[in-house]
Amino acid sequence: MSSKSTSKSTLSSVSKLSNGPQNKSQKKQNNRLIIEKLNKQFIDCQNKAREYLAGWQRTQADYANREKEIDRQKEQWIKLANLTLILEIIPIYDNLQKAVLYYQDNLSKEKDNQQWQQWSEGVKNIKQQFDNLLSKLHINKIKTIDEIFNPNFHEAVGKISKQDNQSNDKEEVIAQEVEAGYQIDGQVIKPAKVIVK
Repeated sequence: MSSKSTSKSTLSSVSKLSNGPQNKSQKKQNNRLIIEKLNKQFIDCQNKAREYLAGWQRTQADYANREKEIDRQKEQWIKLANLTLILEIIPIYDNLQKAVLYYQDNLSKEKDNQQWQQWSEGVKNIKQQFDNLLSKLHINKIKTIDEIFNPNFHEAVGKISKQDNQSNDKEEVIAQEVEAGYQIDGQVIKPAKVIVK
């Protein structure tokens, strides 16, 4: 039974009880009955309110738990993405390590020109592997030498003094690359450190 219909029935009961001639004991009895009905309705309303509050609290707790689960899943996705990248890099690193070990075992003992060329060729191949990986990941090197300095892509770490630089250009031009910079799909992930003139 809804609270509206309960209220209507209580009001009709009140009006029935209050109509007509009544002695004092009947009025007291009627008032007691009305108060009991109102108390019962109040208790019912309190119970429903507690039930709704408990349901709301359960929903809030479920929502908080779901948010935590989503955060855990995001961390797993990031780890998986990093793992994929690491699995791409590991073979290249292994090859670089082999090249360094080869140098330590052979070239440091005797400076044979053919061995040096083989080692040099191996390092070039490893560089090519890195270049291919970066290209696959849409990572491009930022152009530097003889380019106009752009603070969106370059970080100036030094400047050639005017007596060394005979140019009268107002725009700063990059003279030297100190550290390579990279961008992924046009967004800078590491600015190039350069010396300008």
